[in-house]
Amino acid sequence: MQKKSILDIYFSTNGMLLNKQRIKSLIESGLDRIQISLDACSEEIYNKMRPGGNYQKVINNIQELIKIKKETNNLTPLVRVNFVRTEINEHKLEDFLAFFWGGGVVDMIGV
Repeated sequence: MQKKSILDIYFSTNGMLLNKQRIKSLIESGLDRIQISLDACSEEIYNKMRPGGNYQKVINNIQELIKIKKETNNLTPLVRVNFVRTEINEHKLEDFLAFFWGGGVVDMIGV
């Protein structure tokens, strides 16, 4: 009988419900990658793209995730932020890349 295993555990979220307890739980679970979709690097664009969300809360949650990951000396989960390009936000793509990639905030960016 052939042994099977899981190669990649991946989680996608809007980041709103992340908190210290959930972040620690996700890290301890062995999660390989987490994708956080926010589509903006400013509150103004975020509110247009994701009505009802809270831009600053998501940014704080991403920063907390990175902080806890470093404090616990974990390489995973790899953190990816997503930017779905639309007419509303496409003029801010370079700012998004500069903020998240240029500042070394995350491991990956999806556009």
